[in-house]
Amino acid sequence: MRHALVFLLLPPAGPLALALLGALLARRWRIGRWMLGLGLALAWALTSDAVVEPLGWAWARTPAASDVRASVSPWARDRDAVVLVLGGGLARRADPDGLYDLKTETLERLRRGVFWSRELGLPLAFTGGRNPLAAPDQPSEAVLATRVAANEFRLPLAWAESESIDTRGNAQLSAPVLQAQGVRKVVLVTHGLHMPRALRAFREANPGVEFRPAPVMRGFEPPQRLENFLPSATGAQRGRYLVYEILGWLAGH
Repeated sequence: MRHALVFLLLPPAGPLALALLGALLARRWRIGRWMLGLGLALAWALTSDAVVEPLGWAWARTPAASDVRASVSPWARDRDAVVLVLGGGLARRADPDGLYDLKTETLERLRRGVFWSRELGLPLAFTGGRNPLAAPDQPSEAVLATRVAANEFRLPLAWAESESIDTRGNAQLSAPVLQAQGVRKVVLVTHGLHMPRALRAFREANPGVEFRPAPVMRGFEPPQRLENFLPSATGAQRGRYLVYEILGWLAGH
């Protein structure tokens, strides 16, 4: 029920629902017209790259690529450091045999983790379980990430946590593994929009460990064409992700 409510709040469904409610109230109350206008404006803005991109950068506070490198490079080959990738979900019927595969977001994070692991000479780890409401045959993200890392990237994972179902679970269930292995420094890899929430969760669950972000996020370019101000599929996807992360932060997840 909670998840259904969250998805109803995400754009474009949330703003359009507000606009619909406003249209129903507009004949009797002036506030209905305000709700209608606000809903339509939000539906447009949160599906437009020209609005979503700067909002995403302001939210994520994503450092430049050179700053990320300068931040993590001093940890190269440290024995108490690790590169830790956060799972981003599975895709059903996505592999050549019609079974589960890692979502595009998870693959992007794993690929970036492999890069930093090789660049810094550090072990690579992964955290991600399975949705408790998923079909019984669904494997955990960690199982598939372990397979992909070894078979496709030719870099076996040092370890993989496979029981967590959300970001806070990633942090809490990774904590005993980090402690057991004497890890005191973690290069944390996830998408830029997810990084603020991930850093908060991991720092709270691992007070003795230092975390440095290595986010996956493309460079920001100011809008230069009219089409950047129009609703688009990429704008809708990013706007939905941004609002999801903000709601997750406010809810403490």
